[in-house]
Amino acid sequence: LSGSSEFKSLTQREFQVFKLLSEGHTLPECANILHLSPKTVSNHFTQIRAKLGVSSPAEMARMAIRQGLVEP
Repeated sequence: LSGSSEFKSLTQREFQVFKLLSEGHTLPECANILHLSPKTVSNHFTQIRAKLGVSSPAEMARMAIRQGLVEP
């Protein structure tokens, strides 16, 4: 998991979902990649938004880019 304190509140699975969404994957694509149900991924997305205080995958992507997790 990232050393950034912003991400310490995320579980390992939430961090995986966060990273995939930040890279531009859709929720159904994340579900496929992680072998989870779309509902489970959607629940993770809800938790991530609450924990990080973001409202959209675009905001998550900006945060990930600032932290150096994904390439702009």
